Amino acid sequence: MAPASPQGPPRLACKQPLIRAAWHFCSLTLSKRHILIHTETNVLTRRETPRVTLTSTRPRPQGPSGSTRRSAGFTLIELMIVVAVIGILAAIAYPSYTRYVQEARRTDAMSALSSVAGQLERCYTVTSDYTAASCPSGTDIPSDEGYYLIDISATASTYTLTGKPQDAQSDDSCGNFTLNHQGVRGADGADCW
Repeated sequence: MAPASPQGPPRLACKQPLIRAAWHFCSLTLSKRHILIHTETNVLTRRETPRVTLTSTRPRPQGPSGSTRRSAGFTLIELMIVVAVIGILAAIAYPSYTRYVQEARRTDAMSALSSVAGQLERCYTVTSDYTAASCPSGTDIPSDEGYYLIDISATASTYTLTGKPQDAQSDDSCGNFTLNHQGVRGADGADCW
């Protein structure tokens, strides 16, 4: 298209010479509008009908590839919103998950204390003494899964077992678990057994 001349009327710029055929296109630039002048030939009557169509020169939005269609990617704002939502969910879920894992690991202390208490009771049944040579004794006996260390404090007629948390379980709110010869269970925290 030819640009409008500042001295006079806009010039007519044709893409092809006007001949007697269907669909001749020619455009005239006026300000920010195009006037599309073309002729149509009716197939039945063989008559040409002039048509004038106003079209806008405003460019259509284009993506980085030059296409006028909207690209299928995500904007930075959309990605940042997704990251923020994931961060909020993680901030809520992670503490709950760690608390759940610590509660599940408490069964390691409970089973170890019960197992040692059973061994001590069998020994007492045979020897009538919790400190006999055949009875388990000692300190820092690791539990089956290794999250607790078991301490045995025994006399001839009584015992107290203590399960001390270690490593990943050391910051558990229940702390030490205890079990004595009367079957009384205890813990440093509330509602742990």
